[in-house]
Amino acid sequence: MNRTALISLKEKVEAGAEFDWGFCENPARLAFPVMWGVAMRAYEGSLDAAKALHESVLPGRGTAINTERGYVAIYGKGIAGKCDAACFDNPARAWLLAILSALIAMETDREEEREAEEGY
Repeated sequence: MNRTALISLKEKVEAGAEFDWGFCENPARLAFPVMWGVAMRAYEGSLDAAKALHESVLPGRGTAINTERGYVAIYGKGIAGKCDAACFDNPARAWLLAILSALIAMETDREEEREAEEGY
């Protein structure tokens, strides 16, 4: 996954404003080349789409969801106490934000591991 694209999409989702879903500059397409349509539906409020995206990009990771408060936590796989959480007035967007946070954290860890291996 492209960390920069994930961060860009997360910022746009956090802003909560509608934005252009045009194909070339579509932030969901840049972050999720295969699942971008599902990410768009999650952004638009589909919990089913948020669940499908979660299961596709974070298999085996658990969730705690409070749809009344728009809170979602994604628990790390095999990492006790590690979770990525988000709140938003739209529960599907909260889930999308939590997914993005988890993926950004994973990509950051991968980049740090690569740099350590390369001796930076």
